[in-house]
Amino acid sequence: MIKIAGHKINILIVCLSLIFLVQISSCASLSKSQTKAIDNFSKSCEEFAQYPGLLFNEMAEIRAGRGLFFAASLSNPELRVEELTAILSGLANDTSIAEKTNLSMEILTKYQRALKILAGSARWQDVGVEFRSLGRNIDSLIGKYNSLEITQSLPLGVGKLVGRVAGTVAENVNKSNQLKAVKGFVSAADTLVVSLVSDLSLIISSPAVMALIQNEDKGLDLNYISYVKAGLSDDKGYLELRKRVETLKKMRANTVTAAKRLANSHSKIVAGLADKKKIDEVYEELLALEREINTLRKAIGGIK
Repeated sequence: MIKIAGHKINILIVCLSLIFLVQISSCASLSKSQTKAIDNFSKSCEEFAQYPGLLFNEMAEIRAGRGLFFAASLSNPELRVEELTAILSGLANDTSIAEKTNLSMEILTKYQRALKILAGSARWQDVGVEFRSLGRNIDSLIGKYNSLEITQSLPLGVGKLVGRVAGTVAENVNKSNQLKAVKGFVSAADTLVVSLVSDLSLIISSPAVMALIQNEDKGLDLNYISYVKAGLSDDKGYLELRKRVETLKKMRANTVTAAKRLANSHSKIVAGLADKKKIDEVYEELLALEREINTLRKAIGGIK
């Protein structure tokens, strides 16, 4: 995604505000199918959000585990302590990548929560404050995300825009124009969701991440060979790490596939809200998303 200069961001916010207000001008209510589609999407978002960070946490723990084999093979106590210290330091650096990934998923989680509130059955007076708060939180998180310079910048201002405009309207509209409010919210946020998922997919599928996994694959064998040459043995520990490395490869591929499905599902929901006849396409995409998440869940297995 291309970085947006400050004045261009303001223009984007104004345009999105006009789009939003135009879209809530007529009266219509969410159908049961549309409500169910949004609810299913929210549930899938919530589950998926826990997995990307887990991928990088697991990679860090495998690196630390194989490093212990090498540290134990050193006969010099001073060198062993240095290696253990380096392992601890490396673990902290590696888990920071997971924290960045978790931040992107926190944005997604708060967005789906806001969408669920707007599309829900609660009285607007009860949810307006929480809705606006979520909007502010989304923008705050986007600012933190952009400051990390992980990839391209996400569009700043969208979270605050939809939270402020939709939140204010939500307190004063009735259920008869809920569809237009939801449609405006989802349409304005689609660029954010697609950009967020696209960035995540680029990070996980990048040659750099693949190289890291391959490094753990080869490094595990080399470190265990050093361990055995030192007269030590832990075949069970080696096999457990080997299994985790193979799981890591599957996690990477499945996470990328599920992420792309999630973005496609959101875009389908935008279309389904605009045209009720397209709701069947939404369900097909949502079912595909559920299958991908189920595959990811099985690939991860017992990893916590």
